[in-house]
Amino acid sequence: MNSNIIYLMGAGRSGTTILEVLLHNSPGISAAGELTKVLQYGFLNGTTCSCGHSVDTCEVWRRVKESSLSDIHVKVKYLKQLDYHSGLIKAVLNSHSKDKWEKYLETNRLLFSTVEDASPTPHIVDASKYAARALNLHRAFPKKVKVICLLRNPMGFIHKKGC
Repeated sequence: MNSNIIYLMGAGRSGTTILEVLLHNSPGISAAGELTKVLQYGFLNGTTCSCGHSVDTCEVWRRVKESSLSDIHVKVKYLKQLDYHSGLIKAVLNSHSKDKWEKYLETNRLLFSTVEDASPTPHIVDASKYAARALNLHRAFPKKVKVICLLRNPMGFIHKKGC
């Protein structure tokens, strides 16, 4: 993989989606959405891609389906186990089993190379809510990952004197 990864991390309603859209509209940056969700929602649940086609027929994601047809359920399982909140302790300790880590690497290489092939740019934006994914991507793609963490603070909307 030649592109760098900009990983946007933040809780719901923190601004990651709008920042992703703004970055995607900048030269040299492609936005991939939430790559942790593409396999589950796109292939297993049949969600439509942003291009308007089903993920099965989308020009970008069809390649992933063709190369992963037999084990999409397994890939979804490994992404969930390693990237979601429940995988944070193992990500911090770097204590994933070798088998799980190899499947994880294979899946992420496939996802990022698919985005890179579809839109060759120096930077790819991935976004989600998971700190474990930030750590895992940093290990998977050394020196290729930059993390932007957005925090949501309701005090920015409500200000009372004396608070």
